Amino acid sequence: MRKNLVFFSAFLSILIIFSGCSSGKRDIIERLKPGPATWYEYAGEWDLEGFHRCGMILAPPIPIAVGPDGDVYVADPLTQRIRRYDATGNSLDEWYVVPPPPPGTVGLARYTFVPRGIAGGPDGNVYALCGDAVIYFSSDGVYLGGWGSRGTGEGQFGSPAGLAVDSTGRVYVADTLNERVQYFSSTGSFLGKWGSYGAAEGKFHYPESIAIAPDGEAVYVTDTLNERVQYFSADGSFLGAWGEEGTGPSEFKYPNAVAVARAGEVFVSDMSKDKVEYFDRRGRLKGVLEYTAPPRRGDFFWGVAAAPSGDVYVADGRDLKVRTFKRSVNKRVYVWVIVAAGVFVASLVGSFIICRVIKTRRTGGMG
Repeated sequence: MRKNLVFFSAFLSILIIFSGCSSGKRDIIERLKPGPATWYEYAGEWDLEGFHRCGMILAPPIPIAVGPDGDVYVADPLTQRIRRYDATGNSLDEWYVVPPPPPGTVGLARYTFVPRGIAGGPDGNVYALCGDAVIYFSSDGVYLGGWGSRGTGEGQFGSPAGLAVDSTGRVYVADTLNERVQYFSSTGSFLGKWGSYGAAEGKFHYPESIAIAPDGEAVYVTDTLNERVQYFSADGSFLGAWGEEGTGPSEFKYPNAVAVARAGEVFVSDMSKDKVEYFDRRGRLKGVLEYTAPPRRGDFFWGVAAAPSGDVYVADGRDLKVRTFKRSVNKRVYVWVIVAAGVFVASLVGSFIICRVIKTRRTGGMG
């Protein structure tokens, strides 16, 4: 009888181990309850007053970024301004993207003043791509510096469209027409580059947007005309890719913006599909951002940004709004996970106690 109890307890432990721990908590969740454990819910919106729609077919998405304090920055390519809002959409400040020339340059001819990319740095500074240059400001719009010119050399650009800043202040640029990524110090010192034209791993065809995981372990790039997303280490080592041409789930037709949320989900805007899908770190589809008024097809240029709070902001270029999405958790799923974990722990403890009791009695009997 005692042996049967030991075998039963051990068998139950093994079942739980093999049914859960060996395949990971995510698999436990999926078996216990169908449907996602987490998703993003529409939480509100505000109007981009004073912005103008751009009717160009291959226009960039409205650039949007979030600073470390949660303020939201939106760049207007047509009026050449950057506007700052609080997290709920109250207007705080705005300024024109017309800086004085960097030292050693003559005039402003090398800038076109059309902001195509925007990013917030960990020190609160705001970086913007204008023409073939990176320029940066304080959080309230004071011009601090800039670098870049047209060309193919180090620190030169070919119509760059994507910009991101990591937690250490390094600035990453999707150098679009040069088919590469370059990265710099926070003040523009060249640090490295990777990529060239092509469809193989680590090569690009019109890289348009770039984003960095909060832990800094992956840099995501929308390889737009290759209809995929590639991701790399911080120094450019290829880690993986996903996507192929199409309009179905996990397929792309014109992926033109990417952002990474605090929890690690990767958000990809596809202009031709008029939607934003989100994936896990390795590109497995988790969901689609949805809200109460579904979009109509048209000039729907979406910029995407993730906040330190975990919220995700989408700049809607057709309706000229910023929409907010919050991460929601399926609490019932986690209750079942806790129950399963409790059964597992109880089984192990029971096995240990029963074995100790039998061993003690046997030892006592032999004495």
